[in-house]
Amino acid sequence: APSVPGAAPSVPGAAPSVPGAAPSVPGAPSTEVKEDDAPPEEDAPSSYASMYWLDATVEGLKGTIYLVGKAKLNNGEFVSCCAQVRNVERCLFVLPRVDPSTGEPYDFGSVYGEVSKVLSGIVGSRTFKCKKVTRKYAFGDDEVPRSAVYLKVKYSYELRPPPKSVCQRGGRTFARILNAGASPLETFVIKRKFQQGPCWLRLETPRLNSPPVSHCRLEFQVDDPKSICVDPKMRNVPPPPLVVTTLGVKTVVNPKTKAHEVVACVALTKRDVGLDVATGDGGPKEEARLFALHSSSGGPRRWAMGGGRAPGSDFVAAGRG
Repeated sequence: APSVPGAAPSVPGAAPSVPGAAPSVPGAPSTEVKEDDAPPEEDAPSSYASMYWLDATVEGLKGTIYLVGKAKLNNGEFVSCCAQVRNVERCLFVLPRVDPSTGEPYDFGSVYGEVSKVLSGIVGSRTFKCKKVTRKYAFGDDEVPRSAVYLKVKYSYELRPPPKSVCQRGGRTFARILNAGASPLETFVIKRKFQQGPCWLRLETPRLNSPPVSHCRLEFQVDDPKSICVDPKMRNVPPPPLVVTTLGVKTVVNPKTKAHEVVACVALTKRDVGLDVATGDGGPKEEARLFALHSSSGGPRRWAMGGGRAPGSDFVAAGRG
């Protein structure tokens, strides 16, 4: 990941820089201490791409996210675009338990030592990162304070979260582990502040994806989620036009099986649809297609497609081949 101004240097095997921290626990995984996530600076790498993201999906629970939307080419054409975002990290928040002998929370050195033992069987020889942060809690558990200081722990989504029983019950020095069940997509959207929904994004130093993993015209791969942010230069740029298709399905009841079967589909496609303006009906950029299911001489049934026609016109029978 790119270096963050003011971040402490990464020291293999070192314990986090926390007041009162105990020395590293023998056999515990090595850690890296870093500052909170920060959006990339506007002057950082000059190689970037802008895309308007419309939707996102995640590949399993391995931390790879696919942003789908549109991008503008140098000739002014808008084309479909997919950005493969890799290396999204799991983010845990460990709430220290109150020491009954002092009435104060356990020091973070003790909390770190116990959490390291919990994670040692999960991360193995790989690293995890941790630091002390202040966070607010907005849910319904009365045993969790509305605002508290947590030990923030980050490691790869390729590794499983701590056991649910440990997260809920805690340990000797910590009361809860929060956010263990968050998906990679949820973590990415919240950390990068995309909660407002579709918008223009800036992708720093993207690489063309090869081989492609989608049917989009353009595909990028981004290895660091922090290199993606809301594009400040595109805030007043309207969203790109879309190609929108509406599907209609016709079913009948099979007299032998008594089950509903699809016999025809109609697709109505409209091009250059604006997301921020009303779209009228009809016009040269609207077309319809008919897909009908048929069988010949008792053979297997196949889909036949009628050619594109303006809505309301008659369809020409499709070929039988």
